[in-house]
Amino acid sequence: MADDLSLINYLVTGLKLGGTEENDFDDDAIDAMHALAEAATLLQKQLELKRTNDLKTTTELIDDLEDFMADSIARVSIGLQGAKR
Repeated sequence: MADDLSLINYLVTGLKLGGTEENDFDDDAIDAMHALAEAATLLQKQLELKRTNDLKTTTELIDDLEDFMADSIARVSIGLQGAKR
């Protein structure tokens, strides 16, 4: 879970360091960034609660989120293809 959260944070940091602005993204990429923010919030909450959740529930959540994150990251990448350099 911490690795997934770090991946999202590194992506956002890289976009900021690269000088991207919101108008560089297409609408789908903006939606994907919002989805990644929601995933990060959920991961953070799960990290805080992981001692109270059973392993099966936590594993299922991570599996679902990893597919969701991969899709969102791909959508951001595609949405940035037309961005100004």
